[in-house]
Amino acid sequence: MQKEIPSVTFQVDHEKMDCGIFLPMTETIGGIPVKTLDIRVAKPYCDPVLTTGEAHTVEHMLATGVRALADDKIKVLYFGPMGCCTGFYLLLAGNFSDLDAIRFLRAGTENALAMTACPAANRRQCGNCLTLLPVEKVRPVLEKIRDLCLACEERKSFDSYTYLE
Repeated sequence: MQKEIPSVTFQVDHEKMDCGIFLPMTETIGGIPVKTLDIRVAKPYCDPVLTTGEAHTVEHMLATGVRALADDKIKVLYFGPMGCCTGFYLLLAGNFSDLDAIRFLRAGTENALAMTACPAANRRQCGNCLTLLPVEKVRPVLEKIRDLCLACEERKSFDSYTYLE
């Protein structure tokens, strides 16, 4: 029988969670620090969850927006939606501060907000482009991410989880 290793986010009390940008873990893989950012845009059990189209379109736009910024200091390993459809995960590798990670996400979000079309919105580049939405439909989600970043920058820290007791 395989040993169960619980995810950090499964230890969070989602009934007390609000929107925010959280840092559930920093791991070292091959000597390189990897930060996992939890970008929560919908309050669980209170706000409407992201639709498939919203999650998919933001994934294309913001993944493109942050990857355009990647350099020797910060590498993007992954950006994509959560299965619960309340937000996204961003995995970043490199030696940088938490504030650098927040600023990086904000700059990537601003790149996405400047887009006039969704990248790779065609059958050759996407396995299900039929669910992608016009960029105007996801601007509110991107603006929320930008505003969450600005709040974290102002505090100079990520948001904090409430853990299960």
